[in-house]
Amino acid sequence: MNWGVTYLQAKRVGWATVAVIGIFSAIPALAEVAKPSFDCSKASSSVERSICASSSLAELDSQLAQAFAAATSRTADKVGLRKDQNKWRATVRDKCRSDECIANAYRERTRALRVSAENGRVLTFPRTGGASLPAKTSVLSSAVLYGTLVFDHDSAGGFIALQVGDRQYKLRYVWDVPEPIQAQIQRLEDSAQLVSVVGDLIVWPDGTKTFDDRSQVTLLVPQK
Repeated sequence: MNWGVTYLQAKRVGWATVAVIGIFSAIPALAEVAKPSFDCSKASSSVERSICASSSLAELDSQLAQAFAAATSRTADKVGLRKDQNKWRATVRDKCRSDECIANAYRERTRALRVSAENGRVLTFPRTGGASLPAKTSVLSSAVLYGTLVFDHDSAGGFIALQVGDRQYKLRYVWDVPEPIQAQIQRLEDSAQLVSVVGDLIVWPDGTKTFDDRSQVTLLVPQK
C-alpha cells in the first residue's frame, strides 16, 4: 500500500467534505431574505410590488411596522394613529414613482415614530392655566400622541392643535405660545411633519380631549 497516496486522497476528501458542509451551512443565511410586513401575494399597488421586489425596501417596511407597533402600544389614541398611518400610505408612500422615493418616505416615517427626547428636537409648551376643572372631567396623565400640527380657532380665538386622524387635540391658544415657538410650529405645519406630543389630557364630559394647560406639554420633533 502506498501510504503517501492514501494520505493525500484522504486529505482531499476531507477538504471536499468541509467545503460541502460550508456551502450547505451558508444556505439558510442566503435564504433569510428580508420580508415586508404585508403578504406580497396580495400586493395591490405598484409601490407594494416594488417593495416585494427589493430586499432593502422590504426591510424598511418591516422596520416601520415594528416602529408603528411600538408607537401604538404607547399612544393614547390608537384609532387615530391607525387612521394617520393609512393616510400616510395613501398621500405619501403611494405617490412615489421610484425606489429612492419609497425608501426616503419609509425612513422619515420610521424616524418620526421612534422620536424621543434623546434623539429629537424638543419644544416645550409652558404651564399657562391654573383654574380647577369643572365637575365630571378627568385627566389622563403623561399621554403620548402622534400627529401633525394645525392652527384652528373657536369662539375664544385661534389655537394650535395636534391632528390625529380625524381628531383634534387642542394644545394651546396662540396668545399662550411664545413667538419663536410659533414660527417653528408654522414650519412644522407647512411640512405636515409627524410629531410626538407628551402631556396630560383633559377628558371633558362630552368625551372630547384637550391638552391640560395647567401642566407642561412636550413636543418632540424628529431630526432630519
